[in-house]
Amino acid sequence: MITDYRIEELEHYVQVTVDGTYSDDLILENMIHIWREAAHRCKETKKHSVLAYWNLTGHVSFFVGMQASTYPDRLFDWDRSLKIAIIYQEQSKEANEMYQLFETMSSNRGFRFKAFAPNEKRKAVQWLNKGGELSTN
Repeated sequence: MITDYRIEELEHYVQVTVDGTYSDDLILENMIHIWREAAHRCKETKKHSVLAYWNLTGHVSFFVGMQASTYPDRLFDWDRSLKIAIIYQEQSKEANEMYQLFETMSSNRGFRFKAFAPNEKRKAVQWLNKGGELSTN
């Protein structure tokens, strides 16, 4: 269950911080709420970048991951002008595979989403600051 989240406007991007534990019964509903709020904050502030600290432990089911990555525009109100870097805490093999899947599926649908390990904040911010290209570097 997500126990806490914050959405803040910083100078160059909107920052999302989420804390808690994955729980399939509410995780998709919670993710929809948080990502929609972040997307709306971006629209309000005319920012096109999001840096998310996804401090969740445990794992989300493949089914929930597939649902989330299939239609991020419909589920989360994302538009293709957004560039989203997520720094995720859970470092299990399953988590790495899920984020890689989400990254690939999002890119295939024209969305700019990239996942980073906890020690890669500098790399995530650099990626956000690059031009509009869909880069996986």
